Amino acid sequence: MDSYYLPNGVRIDVERLVELILGNVDASPQIYLDIETGTPAEMTSGVSERHLPIERYTNTMRDEAARTFIDEVLADMASIYVTDARSALTNGGWSSLEQFLEKDTDGWVHAWTQFISDEVWEYVDERLTGNPNIPIKKMFEGCGNCAICELMCKGEDGNQAKLIKAFETENVMQHVTQQIEEKK
Repeated sequence: MDSYYLPNGVRIDVERLVELILGNVDASPQIYLDIETGTPAEMTSGVSERHLPIERYTNTMRDEAARTFIDEVLADMASIYVTDARSALTNGGWSSLEQFLEKDTDGWVHAWTQFISDEVWEYVDERLTGNPNIPIKKMFEGCGNCAICELMCKGEDGNQAKLIKAFETENVMQHVTQQIEEKK
């Protein structure tokens, strides 16, 4: 997992930013990121130079993500739903696709929810790291307790021998954890 830091060292609350962007598409308050505190908010007044506007994820963007979801996820993993999913999208956009997945599939709405969240996370990443006026630092933090993430944090994941060893270590650790759980 990546974390983002403002030039003053404050961590940006990206999770909240993603949540706001995925909120009501038609909401009137603009989303802003406070570039001193790293706090995102919906605001209609009180905006100053310290507030960076972040555009909402539009219906058009969501429809495009839905097409990609159908073509890349459903077509590969649940092809029986593709025709109906495309029909729902064509007839009512992403929200109709979401309703179809909720009502007529076996839990695929959860895959869609994760997919759209990942898409918005990438959108936020582009907005934060692509702003030439505010040098935002992106750092990989990993899960915090595995050899693979530790290797990636050190920038050594390109070393094949070290990567193989990290995977072997994690395999052993998973096996030990499983044995401990079984004994409980």
